Amino acid sequence: MSLIRKGVVATAGRGGAAALQMASGILVSRWLGPSGVGQFQFVNQVGILAGTIGGLGIGQASIYFINHQRVPAAEVVAALRGMLLGWCPALAALLGAGIYFNGREGGDLFGALGIAGAAWVGMTSALLVAAQLLKPVLLAELRVGAYAASDVLPTAAQLLVTVGLVLADRLTVSSALLGPLASAAAMLAVTAWLLRSHVVQRVRPRPGLMGELIGYGVKLAAGTIAYNAHLSAPVLMLGWLTVSPQGGFTPVGLFTRATSICGMIALVGVAATPLLYARWADELDASERRRQVELATRLYALLGFSVAIVLALSATWVIEKLYGGAFVAAAPLLRMLAFGTVMQTIANAVQSLFPATGRAMMGTWLFIATLVVNVALNAVAIPRWGEWGAAAAMTTASAAYLAGVTLLAARVAGIELRNCFVPRWGDVRRLLLAARR
Repeated sequence: MSLIRKGVVATAGRGGAAALQMASGILVSRWLGPSGVGQFQFVNQVGILAGTIGGLGIGQASIYFINHQRVPAAEVVAALRGMLLGWCPALAALLGAGIYFNGREGGDLFGALGIAGAAWVGMTSALLVAAQLLKPVLLAELRVGAYAASDVLPTAAQLLVTVGLVLADRLTVSSALLGPLASAAAMLAVTAWLLRSHVVQRVRPRPGLMGELIGYGVKLAAGTIAYNAHLSAPVLMLGWLTVSPQGGFTPVGLFTRATSICGMIALVGVAATPLLYARWADELDASERRRQVELATRLYALLGFSVAIVLALSATWVIEKLYGGAFVAAAPLLRMLAFGTVMQTIANAVQSLFPATGRAMMGTWLFIATLVVNVALNAVAIPRWGEWGAAAAMTTASAAYLAGVTLLAARVAGIELRNCFVPRWGDVRRLLLAARR
């Protein structure tokens, strides 16, 4: 199966997962309103960011060791299993306790959750770390069907929990957090089952492998944490800078509904970019790898900007039909964020070149620089323009990220910018042929 075909399969799986997740988001949004969904998304984002930090980039490092260093997958899985059994329970306790005791101090951001909501967030974060440690092994082996299943089934579990809470008339900000918890638990269960052939008790990791995974993972983690902080910064800063007893979490709610729809644009990137990392780590021919990078940028631009234009033209209609009239004010945010999402998706694809070739720190410095730009712009724009300022800051930071990553790729890997971004008729034909097979 060609890499483009694998990307189509992965994107289809991710698309199904995104549809289920959006359905759950629609229920939560219509039930809780702009302020309620804003608080839910703020707290959930805290848990996701904590999970990213707690994962230390070790899962992504496993792809490099399996594909580039040729370490048997069973040895890597054995090392990962040993790490998650010790660290994940500790993470759940630390994060849950931190959120609960912060709320007890009377903070507006966590005060309404109580001990149950804090526990759900801590457990969700820990289960996500465990799943994300193991899941990249599927990518290393390019098992796209299995990887798609590990996306779709967890989001189906989240939707079922949300529907159950709605039918029981028990959906609150705190109980809504059970949906992400169910999703994280299902993801870990499905991933472990898909990797069952590697879970052989007699296999032991070679001495030092765990340390090597952590060492390279930390290099990746710095970039991964910075990138996820970049994605989370507008939501968290909107919460810190705009939440008030009068307005509640409405700015956060509007902003997150726009970014949720922008997830439709990022589908290709979310699904296919990890495959590029795995494929380029396995590619020893530098000229062939360079050609693939240039092709990826053109395909991402073709698909991404096509969807962004449609969303920008129909923003008000889309938001009203999905979330209701209370969220129509998010339409201008969607128009701006749609194009920022495309730029960010293209940049993520090109950035995969660096860790795939052992240059993880290059990507790390790019992510850190992007985060600094984003935080600085949000700090200036949010107090003046609220959620609109956050959207403008995010889009500007994404443009800076794309410029930096492509220039660096051209310098260190010989990527020719004239062969990037502008689609060719042959690219369209490649996509059509891949979709028909």
